[in-house]
Amino acid sequence: MNRRLLTFLVAALVGVGTALYLRAQNDPRTREIRRIQKHLLQLATDVSFTERDTPFQRLGYPGRLPDYFTDPAHFQIAIGRYLADQPLSHAELRDATTAIRAQFRGLSVQFLDIVVELADPPDQATAHLTSKIYFTGDADYWIQEFRLTLARAEASWRIQHLATLRTMDR
Repeated sequence: MNRRLLTFLVAALVGVGTALYLRAQNDPRTREIRRIQKHLLQLATDVSFTERDTPFQRLGYPGRLPDYFTDPAHFQIAIGRYLADQPLSHAELRDATTAIRAQFRGLSVQFLDIVVELADPPDQATAHLTSKIYFTGDADYWIQEFRLTLARAEASWRIQHLATLRTMDR
């Protein structure tokens, strides 16, 4: 009797745990947060480039980046002693991206962790992330924390504001 009861309790506990897990996975807010995280991970991939990329591939890079941002998007970025605090239109963002790609041999951007807070109603979001930025040929890399404010535009999320919170020593 005790063995059957114990088996039943374990099976019931596993069943309830599985049901709660599946319910949490189907929550619309959780799905939207995961969608934003995937979108930002794709941004890191699209920003990165290598020195082995063909010139034809490099021409296409700047055209992809404005799709992630509103027009204009406000940037507050600190890299070393360089500080930028200004709004950029899509054309200016494309020009800046082209200049970076012409100036450097390669750039690797990784987002190590992304924490998304969805507003109520879910048409605004704030993302806090840690990035690892490496320029090809440099001995060191940058570890920076960013805060991004995103807005839902059409069927996608676009970055309205990007700010450096802090740069960590490497």
